[in-house]
Amino acid sequence: MPRLILGVSLGDAAALRRVLGARRGGRYGALVSGGLALLAAPGPQALAVGLAAYAALCMVAAIRYGEIEGIGAVQCLRLMLWALPGPLLLALVFRALGSASALPLLVAPIGAYLLLDGGLRAGLASEPDPY
Repeated sequence: MPRLILGVSLGDAAALRRVLGARRGGRYGALVSGGLALLAAPGPQALAVGLAAYAALCMVAAIRYGEIEGIGAVQCLRLMLWALPGPLLLALVFRALGSASALPLLVAPIGAYLLLDGGLRAGLASEPDPY
């Protein structure tokens, strides 16, 4: 699972395809991302705003890539779940260093979207799957 998170964080097309084809990928991604978001959130209001930003960016990704790559809202939700742990780990580091600001948590979904955007722009079908 760490290799998959790293691959998605780096925008690897093979890792993105693997996340889309995983049998329980949504549950594991939600568990990892949800746990990290709870740890990185300075309070419940920041967590709610971070989740709203995440949902909004999922819809932007679904609209943007729905026609081009044939990816629907559920697939974008799953891909964003797996792209979030990297930025959320950075938010967690800032929180551990004593930052009481919610800004790192709010920037994490934007970072995940940019990582996902880079991977999808490279194209899911551009490389053969090495797995």
